[in-house]
Amino acid sequence: MTGIVYPLTVTGLAQVFFPHQANGSVIYHDGEPVGSALIGQNFMQPEYFHGYIG
Repeated sequence: MTGIVYPLTVTGLAQVFFPHQANGSVIYHDGEPVGSALIGQNFMQPEYFHGYIG
């Protein structure tokens, strides 16, 4: 019971209250998925790689 009810409840609540994050925050460029806004870090020093800055 808890192996079905709990995951469905949490997934449903996530879809209702946080749809952008629950679906992966996909970034599209020319209609093609190119990444996620949730992955990457905002580095401030030039010697580091730059993540997505929206």
